[in-house]
Amino acid sequence: MAPELLNDHCEDKDAIPTAASDIYSFALLAYEVFTNEKPFQKIRAQGCPGRAILMLFDAILKGNERPAKPAEGSTAYTHYGMMDGWKMIEDCLVPDPNKRPPARDILKRPFMAGKLQGYPRATYDRCPSHHCAAAAVLPL
Repeated sequence: MAPELLNDHCEDKDAIPTAASDIYSFALLAYEVFTNEKPFQKIRAQGCPGRAILMLFDAILKGNERPAKPAEGSTAYTHYGMMDGWKMIEDCLVPDPNKRPPARDILKRPFMAGKLQGYPRATYDRCPSHHCAAAAVLPL
């Protein structure tokens, strides 16, 4: 969950997802897919689940914690091309939602362009906000 949504949740406000929070979630999912590790796995593994959740909230909101970069030479680097993909993930995980790239820009990055060859053309050009993460992958 994006830091701004966690913050709203902690302050008993309605946590309303946005395109920027979807981009953050996309980066966490991409991390898990390409590294075969859960983001913040070390925090999750400590203590009881309730305590781990509080520690995770604290690490993200106060410490600007991000998932660990995969080790060079790891499968994530050698097989999945994380040398190029890590920058994309880092850009999507910035704490300020206004500084995260829109979906249309992510799709243009060399790392993603190579992964999307052969898929139907994305409809992001028709998305009014050009931020819509869901519209970025829908077939025509």
